Amino acid sequence: MQTEPIITTLICMAFLLVNTSLAFNIEGGTKCFAHSPATSNSFFGYQFSVAQPLAPGSDDIKLILGAPYASQQQQTGEKTPMSSNFPLPERLSSGDIFSCSVKLLSPYQSCTSVMPERPNRSANPDVITERDGFGLTLASPRSSKILAACAPFRARRCSDSFFTHGACYRSPDFGSNWGATPRSISSKMDPECDTKLDLVFLLDGSASVSNNDFQKVLEWLIAVSSRFDVSGTTNIGVIQYSHYYMDIDDPVEASQFLETEIAIGKIKDFSNFTAAVHQIQRHGYTTYTAHAINKTVEDFKNSSRFGDSTTTKIMILLTDGRSNDVDYLEASAHYARSFGIIIFAVGVASFAEEELKVITGNHADMDENENIFGLGNFDQLVTTVTALQESMTEVMKFPDGSTSRNLTNGLQQPHVGLSAAYSNVR
Repeated sequence: MQTEPIITTLICMAFLLVNTSLAFNIEGGTKCFAHSPATSNSFFGYQFSVAQPLAPGSDDIKLILGAPYASQQQQTGEKTPMSSNFPLPERLSSGDIFSCSVKLLSPYQSCTSVMPERPNRSANPDVITERDGFGLTLASPRSSKILAACAPFRARRCSDSFFTHGACYRSPDFGSNWGATPRSISSKMDPECDTKLDLVFLLDGSASVSNNDFQKVLEWLIAVSSRFDVSGTTNIGVIQYSHYYMDIDDPVEASQFLETEIAIGKIKDFSNFTAAVHQIQRHGYTTYTAHAINKTVEDFKNSSRFGDSTTTKIMILLTDGRSNDVDYLEASAHYARSFGIIIFAVGVASFAEEELKVITGNHADMDENENIFGLGNFDQLVTTVTALQESMTEVMKFPDGSTSRNLTNGLQQPHVGLSAAYSNVR
């Protein structure tokens, strides 16, 4: 299907209607706005907005045309580096908008780009503009020079996640000048990449986990950690647990196998963090999960950000069996969650599903449970890395752990500017 000629024809027709409605004579045939090679296959004319003559007797009108599939490479000849793994159709491009003057145009003459300045890539490395879709949306109030143009697919990268928030720009003079920064409808629609995270891995180091499988656990821990900014706003800790001596009164001696391997935020260089993880040796022994959860809460309390309501607190518990202290499990899990600690549980092989539901506080079926990952063996750990990262990124917008995060994904993907209109307020 040859979409481009059809759209160009529609623009010719629109121009005819505009001239007729404004009582202009069309001399020498209908003037048509044709795109140049720089806008080939760009959906030139997908949207248009007309500025009517603002001075009495003037016949100077402008037509703003959108070309949402125009790319920065087409316009500059330079290839714009694409951001890998960006979840939008490959066909979508940066887009452009063009200003066309009726008086100056001859048939098939190109128009002038009036694109607002995009964020500087070096100053805003997380902002992704190469698939903005500029030109998908244009709006202008009647008898006014004001113009709004939107890039509904503008995105921002936070670690390995993408928030498609969109952006709209406002011009007071129909594209000649633009506001310095894009306008936003709500601050909730401007996702920040500096959300603070305290993350603790609680690892089952009991005898049922072989040394070989424990090494797979450590590699999995590193893979999940790599999805977050360990050197910046993410603090990570690691605890290994196995036995707890119930008959010893000294709490330090009793909990010697509930061991903090890496204190929260102690290591801020990822290479050093990886090296420290590789030094962890499996304990063996039993599985005192409830007491390990209590130990984890104490480690969270030792974080300098424990009382900061803007810091998300997440525990990822990995176990391969049943707890030896199951009678205390519900109380310990409730104790942790009472501090706003969000718990994800990864069960491997002979795990007890009912225990994981108690630990996370999520009693939904496994297939629908966002907090529990059930695996048949340790080789399947790699399949949870992306899912865990995505789930944690989602809850990080709601550090209190509220379920409102499930509504419109916390407005993290609002696509602001997918449509726009001006209306008169009376």
